[in-house]
Amino acid sequence: MRIKLFSFLLFLFGLLASSLSLACDERRSRDVVDALLNRDIPRAEHLVTVWQTEKPSSLRVVLYQAIVQVAIADYSPQKTSEKYDASLNQLKTVIHYAESGQLIEADQAQRQLILATAKALVARLLMEQHHWIGAYRYGHGARQILTQLIQKH
Repeated sequence: MRIKLFSFLLFLFGLLASSLSLACDERRSRDVVDALLNRDIPRAEHLVTVWQTEKPSSLRVVLYQAIVQVAIADYSPQKTSEKYDASLNQLKTVIHYAESGQLIEADQAQRQLILATAKALVARLLMEQHHWIGAYRYGHGARQILTQLIQKH
């Protein structure tokens, strides 16, 4: 079940990667997604770290960092809530900026896709910690955003 959910989130992540406007960011996004799909977590972490040094204020990079941290926590032999908390805080930051319209680097559709991806990941992390109501709320929000995007395009 968890692998299927993670695969679905990677699919959403792939949609996000394919919707990015800059060619350099697109290439980097695809490289990170490929590394995650191949379970090459150290490579994905390295790619995001290099990307973050070049664009330290990019919320896309923060989202990618959170996704890599989720993958690290998932594949770690020791699962602790601290490993998920860092990702959760980053994702909530992305959600705050995307909802408030402060995500300048993206158009409306990209902002909505970033928001849906972040909410889906928060829902997944909350499920890991057995916070069912919060998981439902964030998951439902992600589903609504994706439904609206599909209907518009």
